[in-house]
Amino acid sequence: MDKNNKQDMISRVLCHELNLRAYTVTSLNATRAITSIHSTTPNATVPLARTISAAALMSATLKPQSHQSVALKFSGGRSAGGTRQRQGRNGG
Repeated sequence: MDKNNKQDMISRVLCHELNLRAYTVTSLNATRAITSIHSTTPNATVPLARTISAAALMSATLKPQSHQSVALKFSGGRSAGGTRQRQGRNGG
C-alpha cells in the first residue's frame, strides 16, 4: 500500500492484567486536509495538527454508545489567534 493512501486511525491497546490502556492516533490526512483548506503557515500547522490529534485521542476514551463529547480550546496571543476542536464519540 502506498504511504499516501493510508487512512487516519486510532488504535487502542488494553492490558487487563496490568490495568493498562494505550492509545495512538494517525491524523496526517485530516491535518493535510484542514491545513490545505485554511492555508496555514508551518508555524500554525503544528499546533493545529496537535489539536486534531489531541481531540482524537481524548474522544477515544469516551464510553461507546454515549452522548459524551470532548471540547478543546487553545488560544494564542499572536497571529494564529487560537484553535478550537469539538469531537464526539462517533466523530461529530
